[in-house]
Amino acid sequence: MPTTTFEERLAEMARQIDWLEAKARAGGGEARSRIQRQLGALRQQEAAARTAAHEGAEAFDERFEQFEARLQAAQSSVAADLADNREKFADAIENELHSWDTYLERLQTRTALRAANAREQSEAAIRDLRRRRNALAERLADARTASGAAWDEQKQRIAAARDDLERKADEVSARFK
Repeated sequence: MPTTTFEERLAEMARQIDWLEAKARAGGGEARSRIQRQLGALRQQEAAARTAAHEGAEAFDERFEQFEARLQAAQSSVAADLADNREKFADAIENELHSWDTYLERLQTRTALRAANAREQSEAAIRDLRRRRNALAERLADARTASGAAWDEQKQRIAAARDDLERKADEVSARFK
């Protein structure tokens, strides 16, 4: 089985980011702004993975896995934003939640090697992210049973919780590079 180089792996991820960018151009206002924000975060993750490639295979793999998990969360988020019915929307959010779980695990693994004080700060930040993730899951559970106007209200609450989680996750990732 041939070995995939750092550049080949990064090029594949870049193609997937380009696909998301094309979706952003096709999406509506709110979806477009969320996708654009995610594209910025993904480009930062890509840059960090490129930098880690110069530090060796282990550093690259760690950063790349985090980059890949963040991309999966973004892809699920886009699917939710562009869903044409409730079931597809809810399923995409469920996938997004699983992707966030993977992302947070990668982030926690990276921070586990830090000095005690920095590790405590990063673990507290990750606990906060998990709390936000769980709040989003609760909103999704409420939305699955909502109807009519309640559904529209729940969908807006979900959007706010998603935005909050995405922003905070990107802040934490940038803070604990």
